[in-house]
Amino acid sequence: MKITASTVQVKVSDREIFSRISNCNHFGEALSSRVSGWSSTEDSCSGEVPGVGHISLNIKEKIPSSKVVFQVVNSQNMPVLLTIDIVPLEEAKSELLVVIDVEVPFFLAGLIKKPLQQFADTLADNIKSQAEKMTIS
Repeated sequence: MKITASTVQVKVSDREIFSRISNCNHFGEALSSRVSGWSSTEDSCSGEVPGVGHISLNIKEKIPSSKVVFQVVNSQNMPVLLTIDIVPLEEAKSELLVVIDVEVPFFLAGLIKKPLQQFADTLADNIKSQAEKMTIS
């Protein structure tokens, strides 16, 4: 099942967004504040998500200023890929697209589609907010 967030325009260059999301030490700021027990290195991060359990994100692929792909390991052992695509629009303006690709049994798809959609949309908005806040500081 593929979940795609609404495309978000960010008033930050593609390079700046990439530098934030391609380092898990910074990427955690964009995740929901509901995550507890957060720990991170440059290439991986993990924490406890209410209703989901323990999750770990490991960077699987980086394409400079363009894309970061995370392999998500969860307590349900469902294969999940989290992809963040960045498209430059102008020198200091980009588009951001968050895609979650998860392999779930058909009978579970209806139960998890809405929460995953909300997570994808929230993550895209949080990345935007964090990136734009950093350029103001």
